Amino acid sequence: MFFKDRSGTIVLAQVPNVPIIIAIIVWLLMLFVHQEPYQIILTIVFNVALGIWAVLEFGWGVNYFRRGLGLVVLIFVLKFFTQLLLH
Repeated sequence: MFFKDRSGTIVLAQVPNVPIIIAIIVWLLMLFVHQEPYQIILTIVFNVALGIWAVLEFGWGVNYFRRGLGLVVLIFVLKFFTQLLLH
């Protein structure tokens, strides 16, 4: 039940959507770009893309696992932006 969609099919993985693809590409760039202004920009873009993905998963995920995963990731992204605004 936790991994099943509305039709009863077990869904563990799907083709990635645009926000998660952007987040993965930016994360890979972050591995190679270490200069201060670019690293900060990439970190913000990564968290925005991940936040959009999390909202989509939490609101419209195909099963409870994906919705729960979206909620957990959204909490971490909100924590990041809260810390960013407080500094």
